Amino acid sequence: MRAPQCLALLAVFAAGPLRAGPATCEERAVRRSRPMMATLVSVTARGCDAAALEARVGEAFAEMERLAAILSEWSPDSAVSKVSARAGLEAVPIPRELFEVLQAAQETAELTSGAFDPTWAALADLWRFDGRPRRLPEPAEVERRRKLVDYRDLVLEPEGRTAFLRRQGMRLGLGGLAKGYIASAAADLLVSRGVADVLVAASGDIAARGRNGARPWTVAVRDPRAPTGALATVELADESISTAGGYERFFEVGGRRYHHILDPKTGYPAQGVASVTVIAPRGVAADALDTGLFVLGPARGLPLVDSLPGVAALFVDSRGRVRLSRGARARFRLRAAGAGPPADGELP
Repeated sequence: MRAPQCLALLAVFAAGPLRAGPATCEERAVRRSRPMMATLVSVTARGCDAAALEARVGEAFAEMERLAAILSEWSPDSAVSKVSARAGLEAVPIPRELFEVLQAAQETAELTSGAFDPTWAALADLWRFDGRPRRLPEPAEVERRRKLVDYRDLVLEPEGRTAFLRRQGMRLGLGGLAKGYIASAAADLLVSRGVADVLVAASGDIAARGRNGARPWTVAVRDPRAPTGALATVELADESISTAGGYERFFEVGGRRYHHILDPKTGYPAQGVASVTVIAPRGVAADALDTGLFVLGPARGLPLVDSLPGVAALFVDSRGRVRLSRGARARFRLRAAGAGPPADGELP
């Protein structure tokens, strides 16, 4: 499963011309970036009043900071950590936002038959991708920890808004869907404040609302076969896109690559896929699905995607072959393998 670290790079295209028709103001774009959630988060907002846009963008960053503090498993004081600390002991009252994320996590776990699992974090400290000496965990310890991973042992009670992990040693890890939820929440906040045209990008998790001037928001998906290349471009309309890839956080031992996206059923890195990009109406769904689909692979994942309304997916397997869901064929514009960033693009 995915840890809270940047996983994929999508290029956001430069602002296009103003909308056609009579101009009521001189529309402009305000774009600001800050380090957050172990990546660089950018917010782009379009409108007429630059001072108002600056203020609204500041509110969006404040909201993302608030949500990140709730959803981080790395902070011992977060709501997520409190649930893990009481595993096997008692149910813990949790904020509404965490309850929503955990409900989405359970939904995705059911859809993917456990290929996505929010309780994966029992395995987290066995695998190191932080620059420390490379080592493989002991198989016996992987097997012991793997038995503590089971989304069905996460109990949510809507009436009291509580969460309970049934067994001691279980841990929640929301790095596989938190950034998608947070990016969408920030975009929705801006819309509620009267800013209709917004793009929030948290590395591989992007939420779009409205348009980029006269044209839709357009992003470029990173090519896992070429670190600085773009695999495809896609236009977004009031939806989210998320990419999971095994090419940024990994190590190699004996000529074999071990990356950070773990298969909950084995406790080891998933095999056979280089990256998965998902478009979905909700950011939390796109973010969780890309991880689950990465583990499932295209043979099992594509039929699932084709059954989900409003969802499209692009797979690149470990041999570099591209596979598209039915809904993705009309959405993604594929570029030549190894092509550089689009000429009019800028990296977020």
